Amino acid sequence: MTTSRTYRGMTPSERSADRRERLMATGLELFGTVGYNNTSVRALSAAATLNSRYFYEAFESREDLLYNVYQCIVEEMITNVAEAVQGENNLLAQTRAGIRAGWITVTEDPRKARIIAHEVVGVSERLERLRRDTRHALAKLTADEAVALAPIGTRLSPRSYPCGAFAHRRGDRNPARLEQRRHRRFGGGDRRTLHNPLHDCGLRGHRTRYPAC
Repeated sequence: MTTSRTYRGMTPSERSADRRERLMATGLELFGTVGYNNTSVRALSAAATLNSRYFYEAFESREDLLYNVYQCIVEEMITNVAEAVQGENNLLAQTRAGIRAGWITVTEDPRKARIIAHEVVGVSERLERLRRDTRHALAKLTADEAVALAPIGTRLSPRSYPCGAFAHRRGDRNPARLEQRRHRRFGGGDRRTLHNPLHDCGLRGHRTRYPAC
C-alpha cells in the first residue's frame, strides 16, 4: 500500500490547499490595493512566497484568481445578509438589516469594497455573469422573505420593497458601458465616493469615502 509523503507535517493535498489559500489571501490584498490591472502573476506568486508554477497549479489565470476572490466575498456577503434577514420579523426591518449586513461586509474591509465596486467591472464576460447572478441572488433572497411575510394572496413587484428596487435599478448593464462608468466614477481626485445603498432602504447615513488606492 502506498502512502502520501508528508513534508513539514503536511500531505501533498494539504500543501496544495495551503498554497491555494495563500494565493487567495494575496489576491485579496493586491487586487484590493494596487488593483487587478497593476498585478501580475509573478507579483502574486512572490507576495505569496511561491514559485509561479504553483500559481498555475491552483488557478488558470489572473482572471481566474480574481473570479474566485470575488466569489468568496460575495458568498460571505450573502451569508451575512441571510443571517441578518432571518433575525427580523417584518419586511422593513428585514430590508434594513439585509442591506446593512451586505454593506458592512464590504465597507469594513476597503479591499473588498474596491474589488466589488471597481476591479471586477468589465474584466471578462464570465465575471459579468457572476455579477449579474449575485444581484439576482440578493434580489431573490429579499423577494422570498417578502413573500413569506406578506398576507396570502398579496402580489409583490420588485419595486414593492426597497432592496428589490435597488437590485432592479442595478439591473444588467453592458460591460463596455460599465467600464466607461467605472473610469468616470474613479477618475481624478485623491478620494473616491461610493454610493451608499443604505439610502435605498431609508437609512440616511453618510456617504462612505475610501482613500484612493
